[in-house]
Amino acid sequence: MSEGNGGSPWPGGIWAPGSDVYDEGVDANVSFRMSDGTLLAGDIAYPVDRETGERAVGEFPVIVGMNPYWAMCQQAGVNPNHIGDLDDETTATGSGGKSVNYLVRRGYIRVTFDARGTGRSHGDYTWLSEEQLRDFVEIAEYLATNLPNSNGVAGLTGMSYMGLDCLAAARYIESTSPIKALVTVACGGDPFRGMFNQGGIPTKFADWYSQLEYYRDGGVAPGFSDQVRRGGPLTYDSEFWQSRAPIMAAETIVSRNIPTLMVSGAVDLFARISLQMYVALQNASQRRSIWAPMEPEAQADGRYQLVWGTLDDTGEPQVYDWAQYQLLWFDTFLKNQETGGGYGRPSASFRVAVEEMGQHRFVPDDSLVHVLVSRRNRSSGRAVRDEQRQFVGNGAHRRR
Repeated sequence: MSEGNGGSPWPGGIWAPGSDVYDEGVDANVSFRMSDGTLLAGDIAYPVDRETGERAVGEFPVIVGMNPYWAMCQQAGVNPNHIGDLDDETTATGSGGKSVNYLVRRGYIRVTFDARGTGRSHGDYTWLSEEQLRDFVEIAEYLATNLPNSNGVAGLTGMSYMGLDCLAAARYIESTSPIKALVTVACGGDPFRGMFNQGGIPTKFADWYSQLEYYRDGGVAPGFSDQVRRGGPLTYDSEFWQSRAPIMAAETIVSRNIPTLMVSGAVDLFARISLQMYVALQNASQRRSIWAPMEPEAQADGRYQLVWGTLDDTGEPQVYDWAQYQLLWFDTFLKNQETGGGYGRPSASFRVAVEEMGQHRFVPDDSLVHVLVSRRNRSSGRAVRDEQRQFVGNGAHRRR
């Protein structure tokens, strides 16, 4: 429940996150039966009236995430039945709390379910499989139209793997879908080159991530760890990777008019491919090849934006304080609030959010190829801005 105030640092100067209004209730271990009969499980967090202690009266958008890491949560001593503990999301205070609570307490229903073949969910697991992505869309669409207190629309959100799921699942969203917005953090367009294989060499991340298959939950595919070490088929840019790359959903996201906000930065494992995905979305909105570089004189489409964080003076990664960005995006597109940003109009000026010494600054820029970042001048300690003038390496060597 956002309240604007004059002089707000957020776009348009009329929107501000506001304080929380509700408490949070959780329905744990809810079952979802897919159209093929597979039974999945998850948790639903909902707003609670603080005076009565009962489920809040009213209609709220449904925000859905899909998590493959249930077994790892269990081993880490995290309660997998509490939806808020299943996300790597920070609150607006950056204190390490969960943005699940942040959204629910401001009038959203938040659902997280275990991916097919992981945790409490039945079925067979493979990394970003078509079945997994279709599950995501099917559950979100069903809940948006059938869950009590839903206002009839849904958004998808997630960080890292869960963000890749959001982007990749979009290829299965139809024009009549109630899914109306995406917010992702630390993910991008081409995971094979961004995470698993760089310059033709399997990465340390690939070797580490391959070990997750031994947990059953959250691995890549059967035998992936051995292939990483021996140079098997999955260490090459094969149909396995290309069919799962979120960048392949860019044209669908645009054609379905699904506003998409991404958050990344220089210290992100996905830094390069988050820029790549941004370029693909902007090109798709201009009906250009998603593999091409951006045109310097093109007008940006405000429906597709990237928040770019930076390193701080000590070289430690700045916390992605993304709960407020998420709230702004969903308030705009799921609650139809007038937030003053001009989003949704293809002619809107490009605005990049700059995280600079903890301040949120939105910088209008009509040239669209500029990605503004902030850093500190190590000699003076003052904040300075760099401009990345053009991002040209958007995978043009890949298959068209």
